[in-house]
Amino acid sequence: FDEFYGFLGHGGHDYFDLSSPAEGESVFHAIRRGHRVIDDEGYLTRRITEEAVDFIRRSKHGPFFAYVAYNAPHTPMQAPEDVLARYDTGDEKRDTYLAMVEVMDDGSGAIIDARVEEGVYDNTLIFFLSDNGGASANSSNNSPLRGFKQHMYEGGLRVPFVVAWQGQLAPGTESDVPVTCMDIFATALDVADVQPPADREIDGRNLLAAAKGEVDQLHEAIYWSQPRGNNEHWAVRAGDLKRVTNRGKAGLFDVAGDVSETDDLLRQRPQDAERLESLFRAWEAQMGERISDDLRHRDRHPQPSHVIPRIPFPVEVIDVLRTLVFLLPLLLGVPALVHAEPAMPIKNVVLIGVDDLRTNLGSYGADWTQTPNLDRLAAMGVRFTRAYCNATICNPSRASFLSGLYPETTGVLRNPQHPRELELLAEMKFFPEAFEAAGFYTANIGKVEHRQ
Repeated sequence: FDEFYGFLGHGGHDYFDLSSPAEGESVFHAIRRGHRVIDDEGYLTRRITEEAVDFIRRSKHGPFFAYVAYNAPHTPMQAPEDVLARYDTGDEKRDTYLAMVEVMDDGSGAIIDARVEEGVYDNTLIFFLSDNGGASANSSNNSPLRGFKQHMYEGGLRVPFVVAWQGQLAPGTESDVPVTCMDIFATALDVADVQPPADREIDGRNLLAAAKGEVDQLHEAIYWSQPRGNNEHWAVRAGDLKRVTNRGKAGLFDVAGDVSETDDLLRQRPQDAERLESLFRAWEAQMGERISDDLRHRDRHPQPSHVIPRIPFPVEVIDVLRTLVFLLPLLLGVPALVHAEPAMPIKNVVLIGVDDLRTNLGSYGADWTQTPNLDRLAAMGVRFTRAYCNATICNPSRASFLSGLYPETTGVLRNPQHPRELELLAEMKFFPEAFEAAGFYTANIGKVEHRQ
């Protein structure tokens, strides 16, 4: 990314303590601006929002790509007192969860408003999604879905997913076409007129046809596979049927008519179960061997120092220089280049990703959460009712939608793995590289990976 504000550690970052780590403490949890560890203040979700809005305002002449990666409502359960005071469910953890979601929703609203205020509303494609289903640890209510994060049931895999693009997608519509988070990559490349990377075949599909109601199927099947010790942990959905092996326990469900996965059809429909398992095994056979644990051993990749000397001067200086590039023509009496009509319409992309959130949004029928801004976003575009993450835990899921690839393709199957440490991905173009090569200015604000 050209700009970065956030942290390299896992989602469980303290929301109030944004100070630099003490000597001997992990620097993966440190707040960074660019490569520099900084001391910051405030509530982390609000700080991510402020940085995202500032980036949009500074980059409105575009084209830009902003990946706004909230870690809310991931644990630890912490919320501002002014918001927390509005909830009284009788469960303190549940109150905190609802307050955390509300602050995240407020932030999403500020980002939506910034697009309008800065005049980039019509030419900005915006995605909103969660990287996993709701977690039991953060008091999520996944009803009527079965299970939680880390499960192969719908409660661990089905996520909120909204796509909005003014004038291109019909507002206030919904799609029941099964899609996945990795479809974002192919879609954004097409919308932004960016050529797909030549170093691989993208696993994801352009979902605009599904968003416009032009197709009723995007994937012949969708696959999941996650290491769980000695127990098999995988699933495949083809049409309305889903074959599941969750921590060694097998099942077959009609997820269109039985979203709660309570009626196990494994014995009644053995041929369907065998057909779906054959699909999965054929897909699995195309994947490479699993990355061994020694490749992700942290001793092999020492933690970075408090200051990584890649940038010879503070990022703030870079911001000043970038501003001067736009102001210099004015100072010299030359017409400002930033006001010149672009050769082609500028198309910006904003990707808002949140952590461990099932479809707990008002637009999905949840009346126990306050999400007026995300409901407003859904009213602006398309709400996918059968959208899935590509892994049951954070890091593989995020690496998947930033690359357009299945976790089994990337080899990133666990949280501590850093994609660039895997030989397969060392030179692979992810979202920011692909967009940067096409002239986009890119930023990551918030959580970027999942080192411990």
